[in-house]
Amino acid sequence: MNYILKKLPTSSYLVRILTYGMLVCLPFSIAGVNFFGVLVLLVSITSREFWLSFRSLIKNPIVLVAIFMFALMFLGIIYTSGSTEEAFNTLNRYKKILFIPFLIPHFQHQEYRITAIKIFAWSIFITVLFSWSEYFGITHISDPAYVGAPPGDAVFKMHITQGMLFSLLISIASGIAMCSKNIYERLLFLSVVFLSVLDIGWVMVARTGKAMIPVLAIWATLEFLRIAGVNKRKFFIFLGFSVMAISIITAIFMLSPETRMGSIIQEIKLSHQNGSLTSEGERVEFWKKGVILFSTKPVLGYGTGSIFHESTRLANRSSTEVGRLSTYNLHNEYLMWAAQLGIFGLSGIVLLFYYWFRMSFVATVSEGIQIRGHWIVLFTGCLFNPYLNDFTEGYSMVLLIGIFSTLQSKSTRKEMSI
Repeated sequence: MNYILKKLPTSSYLVRILTYGMLVCLPFSIAGVNFFGVLVLLVSITSREFWLSFRSLIKNPIVLVAIFMFALMFLGIIYTSGSTEEAFNTLNRYKKILFIPFLIPHFQHQEYRITAIKIFAWSIFITVLFSWSEYFGITHISDPAYVGAPPGDAVFKMHITQGMLFSLLISIASGIAMCSKNIYERLLFLSVVFLSVLDIGWVMVARTGKAMIPVLAIWATLEFLRIAGVNKRKFFIFLGFSVMAISIITAIFMLSPETRMGSIIQEIKLSHQNGSLTSEGERVEFWKKGVILFSTKPVLGYGTGSIFHESTRLANRSSTEVGRLSTYNLHNEYLMWAAQLGIFGLSGIVLLFYYWFRMSFVATVSEGIQIRGHWIVLFTGCLFNPYLNDFTEGYSMVLLIGIFSTLQSKSTRKEMSI
């Protein structure tokens, strides 16, 4: 075995370069992500570093959860109530979760992680700049599929995905600014935060990104107080007042019908009162269908790729316009796993987020802030959209988990140092 390992190339440097390529392409190009992604897998699985760390990988909780989730999704094909074609399509969309173990061995040093996160940040920031240039009419490159949207609302990706990316950028840039000792770098990334927040709040009409701003504000306040080293009394007083102020401001926008956030309540009321079709009314209706499906088959669910078939069955029973909608997408990642794979599927996605959050407290201060920032954006976003099922959102999640995860064994990390 040792003889074979010695014959394998040391390829961590190449895996990192290819992963950086994925991060660069993620805000812009599906083809680019797929191209670099295949190479990442091929180079990683034939590298000495991967096999040296294999024993540690199979003890890593996040890796075990990722394998468990994919295995569940595969087994769900056997008993699905939907079509076999849709079952395999669903499995194909979730296969990205297997990227996690192939990335971990190659990002075991802080400098590699910081490089990766800065590359990702500047790649997303290019979209922010184009969003502003579209808004002011300087450029006209928005995705043709979304030309009906206001300028800058959907440049290279649809507005929900763009909102997620900009929210991630806010968390990344805020974390770098908090921990940087260089005043110029700090100001630079604070400017990135300012432009991104303003873009979500002013340029974009998508509400998912807007809903993330108060959540990120509370997260940033909490992280700032943690690293500021204030005593417990001042910590809780300042945090309490900050949360109260953020909550009041959010409530003002939510209760104002003329704002985009205020329209959420109006749309839900309208759909509830007369069953008419509205964007948020549809979302709530899909949630209801997801809860019904989970409650009727809570153990194993209806199987992989069964959402459309089962939601159509429920839709045929409804007497309202919004109730007669069927869907492939329940607009909630947790319900997607629960409805298809029962309590086991729900446990899988919850455990993934649990272990992801937990690893932030064994990381360095700067890495811990980054991990919690990524986590809050994607954990919250999964309440409103099936991020792991989607392309850009899902790859953002698995790449960030893989890059920031650590191996269990310190000796293995030393052995793999290049």
